[in-house]
Amino acid sequence: MLFKDFRGFIQISEKINPVEVVTFFDSSFKAFDKIIARYNIEKIKTIGDSYMCVGGLLVPDRNSAIAVLYAALEFQALIPIRQM
Repeated sequence: MLFKDFRGFIQISEKINPVEVVTFFDSSFKAFDKIIARYNIEKIKTIGDSYMCVGGLLVPDRNSAIAVLYAALEFQALIPIRQM
């Protein structure tokens, strides 16, 4: 299971335009969707500023934990430390 939460979301969202916040999350979540599709990972849901997915759910695979790890590394590379 992979759970991505954006650090400091509330503080950041108070400082920038709401349209920018929505645009950032829309583009981020679409990118995450593409990443997990490549690794056959299932998206569970997005919850506010969080993204949840899991590997090996529909098709058991002994390498699903590795696939989730690679997806997490791609998430991390996509979103810089400062995030916004």
